Order: sequence, then structure tokens, then C-alpha cells
Amino acid sequence: MEKCRRLTAAFLLTALIMTGCASAGKDFSPLENTAQQETGIPDQMVSASAEDDMPEESPSVAVISGGETYIPMKNFTFSEYTQTDSSGQEQTVNACGAWLRPQGVKGMPQVPWTEDMKLAVTGQVLTFHCSLYDADYEPLSEEAFQDQKSLIFPQQQEPYYVKLELSFKESHDSKTGYQYFFQVVSRGPTPILSVFAELNGNESEAVRELPSLKGQGAFTALTQKDSLPYIPIGSRLFLSFPEGETPLSVRFSDFVLTESGEPASFDGEEIPAQQLQAEDGSYSIYLGANLDAMYYGYSEAYQPGGIRRGFLVDCTFADGSTETYAIAVKTDAAFGIKRQPSSAYLMPMCGTGVHVFTEARPKKNASGLTLTFVMDNESSCDFSYGEEPRLYRFEGPDPKEMPLLPEAGWNDLAYTLKANRTKRLTIKLDPLYGPLDPGYYRFSKDLINPEDGTTQTVYGDFVVN
Repeated sequence: MEKCRRLTAAFLLTALIMTGCASAGKDFSPLENTAQQETGIPDQMVSASAEDDMPEESPSVAVISGGETYIPMKNFTFSEYTQTDSSGQEQTVNACGAWLRPQGVKGMPQVPWTEDMKLAVTGQVLTFHCSLYDADYEPLSEEAFQDQKSLIFPQQQEPYYVKLELSFKESHDSKTGYQYFFQVVSRGPTPILSVFAELNGNESEAVRELPSLKGQGAFTALTQKDSLPYIPIGSRLFLSFPEGETPLSVRFSDFVLTESGEPASFDGEEIPAQQLQAEDGSYSIYLGANLDAMYYGYSEAYQPGGIRRGFLVDCTFADGSTETYAIAVKTDAAFGIKRQPSSAYLMPMCGTGVHVFTEARPKKNASGLTLTFVMDNESSCDFSYGEEPRLYRFEGPDPKEMPLLPEAGWNDLAYTLKANRTKRLTIKLDPLYGPLDPGYYRFSKDLINPEDGTTQTVYGDFVVN
């Protein structure tokens, strides 16, 4: 696939590039690597020959600098493969993605420049193009180089952006193209983040270390690890930095990930970030249920470890530097998943399966903790329910029912949840249970079918911080 490339800006700004190269003491020579030519790429890069019909490894690109690995942001651009039609004729099929500019890419990693900075590429590379942009996204170089020397990144005081365009041989009759983006900075590396999970209700393995990398694009690399750790809901994640390098602020975002490691988008809305507060100079957060997991329509997602979750940790340090860390784990769609699917997903009632979706929304104010319990009846059945409160706390794999205060009471009345209607109940929890300790809770209701007397329990899970 051919594209138009602007070369004028590259020639006009050659002097600026060479200035950066002089400070590094090296020549800047991006390369084009083909399957038929021997390259000067480092050992970590691809070494497949033209005789290979099938690549040995899946395509991937990483940047190695100062001993650390950084995963660029990846963008699909095109695929091309050959297929045989009904008449026996070979046809070439193309699919085209969007070409992006650096200013349109969010979350690209910041790679500190070092003399040993290099690329690590796996897969059978067909074409390789490199472009540089300054801090204002003005092009420093947009040439389609055809040099076989190793790619050298220039050293500059001002940060600059790198855009790589590679095409890979996927099989003997197909190829795929991608863009990769990252930023090169002159400062030293940001601290390493270590993440530990205190597993809920598992005394034999109370703490487990989780894999993390720098940059939002690292989700794909993390999920492709041989053993993505399973962390049950109700565990607590601890963020650990080297002594004296704890960030001033931390923002935490939570994503459901696809099988390929991409953040899943169900409603198109931007994922909100939670500002964490340091306690005794460290940061931690409980792993609660993510309601986006309920949008999955296949039963495997509701088995233990059936959901992949990704977390972005955006940090600001005392020296003004910032860094985004990515974490990935396997977990459950909802609490209690080891015993039964979440009732928020599907309630098998009335013989044909009745969809009743539930949600629990806690809100704390000066008068205490108030819970809004939502029951969305998307079935053709009417159900009755009572006022009796049922609250459970997770202190392990199974919930434990919370005792009511001696003076607590309720009205012994029956209410109706009509077909295709939504009911919102407001429950003031403090008069019933007193102030609740931080942790994970479940509020439930029994729904009775008046026609046959069958009962089904629905519940909503929530967190008290």
C-alpha cells in the first residue's frame, strides 16, 4: 500500500536533526528492513528469512532504553491478503485503518534517551519507515529511508515524538501494517512501579506481585504474558515506589480489556479516573467489580478469572515529571462468581429466563451512608418484594450477613416490581447497621413470582472506602 509522504520539511530541517545527532556523537539513520536483505538491527529484532512462509513470532515493537522496556502506542493501518473466489480465481482483499498523527495519540510512553536506546521488533518485517516530530508536532524528518544501518535516536534537550510505520508478513499470502508512537525525553527514567495484591480470603498466598509496564500501550504486552495473574474481587492493590520517590499525586483508571489487551468500550464514554489519597506515604486501592463486565454476552466471562482488567496509574512526581503505568490482571465479573453467575447478568425465572438487572449506588454525606438500590425488570413478569433489608460483607470468598442493630425495624409490607419497569429503593444504612467499616458489601432482595410462588434473590455489590 502506497502513501504520499511530504519530504520538503525533512530537507529544510536537516540541520536541526544533525544538531541533535552531534550532541549524541552518532549519525541518525532510520532504516528500511526487507525480508530479502540482511539488516543491522540489534539481536532482539527479527531475523526471519525470505524462505519462511510463516513468521515465527507475532509482530510486536518495543523500545529498550537504560535496561527498561517501553511499549509504544499501536495503531492498525492496513491488512492485505489473498483469497480464492467461487470461480477459483485469486482475489486480493484490502482493509484500511486510519493513519494517525502524533498530536492525535493519547497515552504514548515517555522514553528517556540513553546511548544504548534501541528497538526490539519481532515478526517478519517487510517495510520500515521512521518520522520525527518536535514538541510542537512539527516534522523534523518524514523521509522514507532505505538505509540498512541500525536505527539511531538523536539526543536533544527538547523532547520529540517518534512515529514508526511497519508492515509485517503475517503468512505467505497476507501482510499487515501498523503505526507505533512514543516520545523521547532528555530527563532520567521515572521510578519503577511495583504492584502487590493482598488476596482476599486466601491465607496460603496472602500477597502476589503483579506485572506492570510504563505507557498506556503496554496492555497488549501485559495480557500476552504466559501467566496473567488471577486476582479475586475484594483484594487490595498496593502501589510501591522506591524509597523517596513516592509520587505527589496518583490518578487510577479501571478498564475491562479484550482478549487482545485493548480497552473494551461498551458505551463510548471516557473512563473516569479516581484520585487516590496517600496513607502513611503510600497508595493502595481495593479491587471492586467493574459494571462494564456485565456487558459481556458469553458464559465464559462469568467463570472465575473470566474477565481481564487493566489499570492505568497516572503519577506526578516532586521534580515535575509525570508517568503512566499500566497493570493487567485476570479477575471475576462480580462478587461470589465462584458459586454462581451474577444475578445482575441473568435471572432464570418464569421458565424462559427473565432479565432483572440490579445496581447498588452508595453515597456518603453528613447524615451517614445512603444506598440507592436499582432493580430493572426487563421481563414480562410482575414480582413482589418486601422492606426487610439484607446486607452482606465480604470477609473472604463468601459473603457474611451483617447483623441489624437491636433498635432497627422495617414495615412488613409487600411492594410490586412491575414488568418492564425500574424501581429505585433508597435505604439509609446507618440506622440499620451503624457506621460501616471500609470493605465490600452486597445488598439483596427476594423477588417472589405471585403466580407460582417461586422466589429468586437479586443483589447489588458496592464498596465502602
